[in-house]
Amino acid sequence: MVADRTELTDREWALLAPLWPASGSFADRGPGLRQVVDGVLYRMRTGVRWADLPPRFGPWRTVAACRRRWVADGTWAAAVRVLQDRLQTAGGDDAEVLRGLIGRLGEVARQPRPLVVGPS
Repeated sequence: MVADRTELTDREWALLAPLWPASGSFADRGPGLRQVVDGVLYRMRTGVRWADLPPRFGPWRTVAACRRRWVADGTWAAAVRVLQDRLQTAGGDDAEVLRGLIGRLGEVARQPRPLVVGPS
């Protein structure tokens, strides 16, 4: 099932959650934030249209807006950099988890903004 490969494990989430800013609508880093991050990863992995995002990730407009904001303000790239720094000193299972997480997050950070074409 695709969701198994896109949603964060508890271990990945434990590494990632503290890297998000302490302010904003997801300051509590509770299930809402994890749900939105999982939604972004699901969309990037599957290529599904934002409007077709499964409801378990919350409102698709919220997930899309958060992804756009986090990429634009550098939150997403900063999380990748911190994880890359941690990878330098990690070993064993931790290193494997970090490599996988960095790869998945890096896909989102590298994805170009879509071209918006208006009516002719």
